[in-house]
Amino acid sequence: TDTIFYLNFLFFFYIAKFSLKINPPPVKDLFVFNEAVITCVITGDDKNEVERAKVLWTFGGKTRTKNITDILNNITPPFTKTSNLTLSESEWFSGSEVTCSTERDKTTFSETIQVKKGGERPSVLFYKPENDVKDTENVSLLCEVSSSNLGDVYVMWQKNNDPYMEDKRKVYINNNTVLSYLTVSGRDYNNKNNKFTCAVKDANKENDTAPRINSTSKREIPAPDPGLYINCDKDSSGEDDYNSLWSTASSFIFLFLFTIVYSTVLSLSKIKQ
Repeated sequence: TDTIFYLNFLFFFYIAKFSLKINPPPVKDLFVFNEAVITCVITGDDKNEVERAKVLWTFGGKTRTKNITDILNNITPPFTKTSNLTLSESEWFSGSEVTCSTERDKTTFSETIQVKKGGERPSVLFYKPENDVKDTENVSLLCEVSSSNLGDVYVMWQKNNDPYMEDKRKVYINNNTVLSYLTVSGRDYNNKNNKFTCAVKDANKENDTAPRINSTSKREIPAPDPGLYINCDKDSSGEDDYNSLWSTASSFIFLFLFTIVYSTVLSLSKIKQ
């Protein structure tokens, strides 16, 4: 009997896992529905324990009881209970803390999430290929979002009036720049009837939630809008860059040759001695 009790004790406290995790809102919801859906997931090996778990939400330190939906997966272990809290995008971008919590055997499990606020709205640069693209190739379009005080950034792409598409890759450079890549076929890119749009929402100090939208197509290049769009097809400083590179290379070559000559002279002088 003591052995069975001990085994049950070990099973409950060391094998029956229990955890809570809060997830950020899907980017698409911010653009399509102008809302932020925060997801809290409780995971455990004990089905009854997961079912009984009560999820509590707070926003800005105040309890939230509305716009909450709970979904239970009790088919196979590990069992999960998912609770969704829906906020307006203005609430999410305010920077207030969102906390999800529950209790298990008088032990509180909780996690907190909040948007990272920035300063002024960032600049958005739209890059497209300089060279011609074959229909059989793939091509990457690039949005560069940058600011000296960059908050959280959300980027979506669109072809014409088609549904929003998430980027294929996002790269963070330092804390001030985000690069968003979209890969499209050469056939789509070369079609003059297609227009590709990069839309950006960010957590800024003005609480401006309107997306910044930049578009380009093969048919026409939109006029530059300072701070919003820069046409990067041509680099007017290319000749200056070339001269600068050649000057730097010449300096290195001179130093390299001087080092060889100096070493040779020094070696010969030692031999004569």
